[in-house]
Amino acid sequence: MASLAEQLIVETKAAIFARGLSLATSLGLTVTSWAAGDPTRSYFHFIAEVLSRLEPNVAGYVSSGFLDYAEGVWLTLLAKQVFNVDRTEATYASGTVTLTNASGAIYVFEAGDVTVQDSSTGKTFRSTSGGTLAASDGITATTLVLDFTADEAGSDSSSGATDIDTMVTTFLGVTCSNAAAFVGVDEEDDAALRDRCRAKLGTLSPNGPRDAYDYVVRTSTFTGVTDITRSRTIADSTTGDVQVYVAGASGAVAGASVTAAQAA
Repeated sequence: MASLAEQLIVETKAAIFARGLSLATSLGLTVTSWAAGDPTRSYFHFIAEVLSRLEPNVAGYVSSGFLDYAEGVWLTLLAKQVFNVDRTEATYASGTVTLTNASGAIYVFEAGDVTVQDSSTGKTFRSTSGGTLAASDGITATTLVLDFTADEAGSDSSSGATDIDTMVTTFLGVTCSNAAAFVGVDEEDDAALRDRCRAKLGTLSPNGPRDAYDYVVRTSTFTGVTDITRSRTIADSTTGDVQVYVAGASGAVAGASVTAAQAA
């Protein structure tokens, strides 16, 4: 018996055109006499082009009715409409950067005035707050802490502590550094979204099965954090407690995220 995946075929223009010629032949038309540029042959090419562009939408629409086969935006729609689960969007890495002024100039910044860079990755970050960076007295440098957000969403713009070290918008005597890491999270992939949709079903039980805990700790609308992307719930416990282990894409998550998961 053929599987659904084998039926979800996106036909190419060439295949549709060949099928059209085959049908025309079965009707008794002499397709071999149609030279290149013949109006009828050109019309067949036109129809094949139009249908081939519709094929991805047709296959996507059909697959959207099945959790195992829906992908991309179709899976996003299925998750929301059937399970009321929103795909977790990519987040912009953000944090604070300290600007240090060793010059005698005074700098007044508004949000968006300063762009800095992680020289190891080339990723840039733009200020989202403003303030005044006082002049140095020639002996002691002055500092100003501003909020920054990555220009690109996702984990690629994450930066470790002190890695943001380059001023893109330059000011005489001013350098930059971040004391804490900037962490961005990628958009939830299809496999993870399918897992959460299945886990969502556990929340329908009044007895709190393990799936319910997995769903809650991995859903930012409950926890308020986005760095928890994996979890494992141990339902069998000698103490009567449910044990839930949480992690992010690259391992352990911050203590504050664990606390948020516990509260949720």
